[in-house]
Amino acid sequence: MEWFAHSRNPAGHWHRLADHLANTAALARSFGEPFGAGDLSEAVGWLHDVGKCSDVFQSYLRVCDRDGWIAGRRAFPHRDHKSAGARLASGLGAGQVAPLLGMTILGHHGGVPDLAQGRQVLAEAPEIGDATGSDLELPSLEVLNRPAWLDEKVPDTADGWRLLQDIEMYVRFIFSTLVDADWLDTEAHFSPDLAAQRRRNRQLDLLWDRFVARRDKLCAEASKTDLNRVRSEIYSEVLDTTSVPPGLYQVATPTGSGKTLLGLGWALEHARANGLRRVVTAVPYISVTDQVATVYREMLDDEDDAVLEHHSEVIEGGRWQRLAAENWDAPVVVTTTVRLFESLFSNRPSACRRLHRLAGSVVVLDEVQALPIEVLDPIVDALRSLVTRLGATVLLMTATQPTLHHVPSSGGAKAVDLLQSAERFAPHFKRTTRRHAGRVSHAEVAAMVADHEQCLCIVNSISDAVTITEKLRDREVLHLTTRLRPSDRRDRLVEIRQRLAKGLPCRAVSTQLVEAGVDVDFPVVLRAFAPLPSLLQADGRCNRNGLLPGLGETIVFELTGGRAPTGSCYYGPGLAQTLVTFAEEAGPDPWSSAGVEEWYRRLFGDPLVHLDAKGVQQARRFFNYKTTAELFRMIDDDSVSIVVPWLEDDPRTPQLSSAIAQLRAGDPIERGSLRLLQDATVPLRRRLAEQCCTAGLAEPLGDSNRMVWHGAYDDQLGLVTTADAKEVLIW
Repeated sequence: MEWFAHSRNPAGHWHRLADHLANTAALARSFGEPFGAGDLSEAVGWLHDVGKCSDVFQSYLRVCDRDGWIAGRRAFPHRDHKSAGARLASGLGAGQVAPLLGMTILGHHGGVPDLAQGRQVLAEAPEIGDATGSDLELPSLEVLNRPAWLDEKVPDTADGWRLLQDIEMYVRFIFSTLVDADWLDTEAHFSPDLAAQRRRNRQLDLLWDRFVARRDKLCAEASKTDLNRVRSEIYSEVLDTTSVPPGLYQVATPTGSGKTLLGLGWALEHARANGLRRVVTAVPYISVTDQVATVYREMLDDEDDAVLEHHSEVIEGGRWQRLAAENWDAPVVVTTTVRLFESLFSNRPSACRRLHRLAGSVVVLDEVQALPIEVLDPIVDALRSLVTRLGATVLLMTATQPTLHHVPSSGGAKAVDLLQSAERFAPHFKRTTRRHAGRVSHAEVAAMVADHEQCLCIVNSISDAVTITEKLRDREVLHLTTRLRPSDRRDRLVEIRQRLAKGLPCRAVSTQLVEAGVDVDFPVVLRAFAPLPSLLQADGRCNRNGLLPGLGETIVFELTGGRAPTGSCYYGPGLAQTLVTFAEEAGPDPWSSAGVEEWYRRLFGDPLVHLDAKGVQQARRFFNYKTTAELFRMIDDDSVSIVVPWLEDDPRTPQLSSAIAQLRAGDPIERGSLRLLQDATVPLRRRLAEQCCTAGLAEPLGDSNRMVWHGAYDDQLGLVTTADAKEVLIW
């Protein structure tokens, strides 16, 4: 009998099951080979759809072909095709990972289940398909080559736990090879034109040559200052290390040392030297992602696209960009740390599909200090697995390097410094004086801002920013918080940079959203007391480019009645450790790398600080993939998206109004309208959003997690509510 995997394509051809299994297996093998899983990935590729060898499923396909897939699903609600292959995979000659291979097949459409749940599903599923009883010619899968460590005995020790977590992550990468291969072969059947557009050959050698030429041009055009000389010295010293083998490395360079180009240059040349496949750079905030991606494109893109920017606000773009975003099939990827790590701990096919591209690649983590403390243990564990089990290199970059070897899952392994004795460069980057102004009121902070023509004031909450801004109503102040539409925030940052460049008055009051890599350069920065990394990041916005004839001034103050940010239960311990660090006369300088290291050592040792607050690691050790995905959240977000319409005469209003109507009706949103919605969306904490809804200021939009705003929107302050608000903090 002729078995089919899929119904007819637009050309009228049925997709033969034998062809689909063979093609999926071959693709999965090629995806698994970079991390030693070629045999295992090929095996699950051969077995994933053997359950389609059943009269029930073949009848379902015929109804789909004749009447459409909705009719097919109604006619055959019980058409399981995954259990047969999952059973076969669970009995393969793959040692203790065989049952987990069965889970990858069971989850290749809906998501990998928890192991116990998956076993229960297999025990209860009827025998409706069996490739062994068909005329399919499957290869022998009795003995599968695999890394020896997968068969090691697991002791009940910390080392044993790390081994279990390695196995859990390794199997997730095998799942990635399966779902990407399955997706691509199915696409080649139904949409061969899309499959053809994926095929682009961009060699890292070409990109490296392009990068070198463009960087040389930038250096030739740069002014011959002492600062630029030191930047070149740092770059040359770090680039001399690119021949090191794949591993865990770090570069802790001062703010303003050219970190973005340094990281890209090292990653490209290190990849070339070690035969690695791509560079994936992850940064903590979308605003910084845009900034980094722009620099990367300027250095690497030509008529051919080389840089893929992938995060929630990238909706539009060329066809290749949209296709490559599905599985990160690009030589250089720029994404957010949220997307990277929530994919690494996901169980869903769409999120896991891209993971195998990380194996045998260089992963650059920028602004590492912004990783959330409450999930730091699983994050560090994933980085360890990438390096030790999956053939990747991880490069950690920040001016305030956290001591991740103090995190339990690291096993005490330290990242290797690529820049030896980095402190010797610190005097060249001393651009500010720092002083403590003591305890001050909102009015006194406003007076300090008013005393300077150009000044950035950063506080810990939206309510504090609003209070200070309102006390400066007689002055022109640029206000920056998440209560502004994203489009308005971008416009305001552009205005800030233009005013600073032209020497015009520029007083800005902001929450911490301007920290961690945002490229602004003020002569004076005021910062409300906060955990030490935040103070250092704020200092990096002062005299950032060293253009002042003297030093800039960073002023730290304790705000009387100031609000603590919500969103992190570790702000209190972090602040307490900062106070201790500043108070100790015999300790290291809080502004130095030694001071930062001491701060992290104390924070990670604080009994109130839990580096795995939700118990993600325990779920992983029991191979509970679904539970792990539910528990792991980079941002514990309890917010509602508030769509804030523009004025009626704004040219964007008609399209936005149409998108709002579609949301009310529950209709799908057009691609172009999604970006517009994001540009008009302000997050509100759920409780506050519900209060606004009760007061008639907001209206729910269908079943989505969105509301439309009917209340006031101030050009200066953004969305105006009657209740207090706090800023979500990530530090």
